[in-house]
Amino acid sequence: MAEPLGVPMRHLTLLLALVACGGEVTDFNGYRALDGELTYTETLEDGQVVCDVDLALVGRPYTANCNGCEFAFHVDPEVIEDRSSEDCVLPSIWTYFDDELATDVGLGWAEAATDFDGNPVDDALMVVGNYQGTRAMAVALAGAEEANTSIDWDGEANLGWEATRTAGYGDPVLLQVCEGGWDGGSFDGNRSDGAYRGTGELGCDGLVADVWTFEARAGEPVKITMDTVAADSAFDAVYYLNDPSGCTIGGSDDAFQCTFRPLDYKCPGGKFVPEVSGTYELVAYSYDQCTAADLDRDGYGDIAEYSLSIDADYDPNLTLVDDDAPYYPHVSTVQVRGAAEVSR
Repeated sequence: MAEPLGVPMRHLTLLLALVACGGEVTDFNGYRALDGELTYTETLEDGQVVCDVDLALVGRPYTANCNGCEFAFHVDPEVIEDRSSEDCVLPSIWTYFDDELATDVGLGWAEAATDFDGNPVDDALMVVGNYQGTRAMAVALAGAEEANTSIDWDGEANLGWEATRTAGYGDPVLLQVCEGGWDGGSFDGNRSDGAYRGTGELGCDGLVADVWTFEARAGEPVKITMDTVAADSAFDAVYYLNDPSGCTIGGSDDAFQCTFRPLDYKCPGGKFVPEVSGTYELVAYSYDQCTAADLDRDGYGDIAEYSLSIDADYDPNLTLVDDDAPYYPHVSTVQVRGAAEVSR
């Protein structure tokens, strides 16, 4: 399955609130117990239901810091009814089951908090737990003002929440890791404004990418820079490179300060030396952090504009060959509906 609900893994890693875990406690801010239920569904664009499960939620007081939280609980989920397909994977941040991302996960509520990308959120549904089993996290998962979201805390004992999210499902179709090929490394380096240029536009949600081709000569260095072009369409850009056989051989991310800064992170640029001559692919992609005026809190704005430049000793014939190509094999819609009673 793709990164949970479109949240890039590196963003989550960097922006977790890291605090030391405490010992066993009997309450959190005076709250001692949580009991609730949750329904989680995930549906592909063709209508196929991947996940459809009802859960009972039982909470025990959170044992680490959760700044600003009215309450926070580790949650032990139990399946009441499961109508899911065999392909269903329940993400920890929405369903509180352990996975490779987080363990001992739970929920809370805060009047004001910080989200995955460091942005302020009011009336926040919190996700808490242990990131990769070693570090405590407490971060806003959703806010009441966010599109397709409803969060209702009555100030006494009852919390209700509903959220709908769209994300890619499956491994990226535009990247191909071949045997002995890309190990996840990058060609990050300094910015280099070459004479051979192109411009493009992406959606910020990471569901599509632009595919460019260029010619490269074995042993002759090529420098590639991807930059933002306007203050109201900046975003967190990244690019990947596929060799003439279609294998992904590297990419670049966070190499230099963008001309127009996104909400966070930097722009990609770097140098690589081709091992073989031929036609290479460049996959231009958005990791959100858009400054578009009409974007929602998750970075799903409409506009992510960029420029590409190649610095080479010859004309590489930089060409856009696939505009807004699907990045994932499927797009899924996740719906979450929960209700819980907390007691002192």
